[in-house]
Amino acid sequence: MLPISSQAFRESWNKVLIEYHSLTWEKANRIAHHYFEKGLYFSLIMGGSFALLGGIFSFYTTLPMIAFKVAFICLLGSYFTHKMEDKKGLFHCKFVQKAGAPKGIERTTLNGCYINAAFQILKPILSRIKDQLEVFSPEQGVDQAKLASLYLFIQSFESPKNGDKETYYPFVKDFLVQKKVNQIMTQSGGSKSRDQVEKECANSPLSSEDMHQEDLMEFIAYFFQKVDETYNKAFDQGDRTNCIWEQAAGFSYDVKIKGSVEENGTQVKKSSTTSFSDPFLQFCLEVRGSLQDSMNAFFASEPVNNYQMTTISPNKNPRRTLSLNATKQTFLKETAPFLLLSLNRFIPVYQQNERGEEVYVGAKKISDPIEEAFTFTLSSGWFDEGKRPQAGIQYDLIAFSVHLGPSMNGGHYVTYRKEGEVWYKFDDAEVTQVTSEQLEKAQKQLYEALYERRPN
Repeated sequence: MLPISSQAFRESWNKVLIEYHSLTWEKANRIAHHYFEKGLYFSLIMGGSFALLGGIFSFYTTLPMIAFKVAFICLLGSYFTHKMEDKKGLFHCKFVQKAGAPKGIERTTLNGCYINAAFQILKPILSRIKDQLEVFSPEQGVDQAKLASLYLFIQSFESPKNGDKETYYPFVKDFLVQKKVNQIMTQSGGSKSRDQVEKECANSPLSSEDMHQEDLMEFIAYFFQKVDETYNKAFDQGDRTNCIWEQAAGFSYDVKIKGSVEENGTQVKKSSTTSFSDPFLQFCLEVRGSLQDSMNAFFASEPVNNYQMTTISPNKNPRRTLSLNATKQTFLKETAPFLLLSLNRFIPVYQQNERGEEVYVGAKKISDPIEEAFTFTLSSGWFDEGKRPQAGIQYDLIAFSVHLGPSMNGGHYVTYRKEGEVWYKFDDAEVTQVTSEQLEKAQKQLYEALYERRPN
């Protein structure tokens, strides 16, 4: 089996990676540079000489025009190079490392701070994903190409040397295309089908105009979804018992619904339990005074009015649907070494238009501080009865991200991450060590937090 990290892998996948990222600029870029660098001096020298000779000998009709054409081609080459570099910058990633500090990520992408902040906070989980991918041999195909792009990114991120020059953000192109599709669907008001819009976006390349500031929480959720979806599609993994990243970040839980309905003058209790196993569970929480309060609200029982439950009875009509006033509650079953918590600091705002319809107009930011949360306990009361531990499970904070600014569509994202016993601030390519006072102040405004389970 060919190790995925070998030089042969890089060479065999280079073509399909370029195709996936729509980076056909590589060859054209080299040609443009060649004409610009080599031809510029030639056109200046020859054009000047021809113009001088033409003025002296009056054969200005042919040779000066040739020189002009050469110079014009060189100018076009320069412009083409510039445009291709713009296209390259949409997905190109460059790592920057200063002596004695972890790697930062240079923001080669317009408004891409949310991407850099997301990958910095997820770095401890990324290594588990890379370990899973290393057991496969590459076979040509789009889905494997996406996983190859992901692998090469993580490999460069973890390498003790500076990152590869030709490294690309994994799944960012898919994320931006999906955002563009959603935007067009909203603007069309349902006049276009989703399949039609997706085909239009697939055939039209992304530009810098599509690189708006996006929500870090939304990008992380999409990234996890695409990793798992692409892994399953590329390698047809029905049996996930040995999935390394699921063992690292996966949680399983039950959602229980209980209610009652009146039958023949008697209140009859009904219940249902649905089990879930999420390979990358991101707890999305309301902003409360502390993360513990936010998690209490997440696991609290909530009312569900007019819940439709299908029941089976032994009479001639075995299936019937009952409308219940019920409650819904989530209970944990299995936990993971890593715990990812997200605070909903952006609340959607809607306004009525002229037709009385509720229209999304933006998001309001909640900047309320939270209590210090460098440690976190998964309370035993949040677990299913059969899986309930005697005491809570302890986790330690190892990374968190903060949003600076009043709006989701603007501002800036930074990440703080612990390396050994030292905390660093990752502001794109700028990586600096922080004091305990700076860390405590920043932590009160955390938006996304990654915890690691404390050893028993």
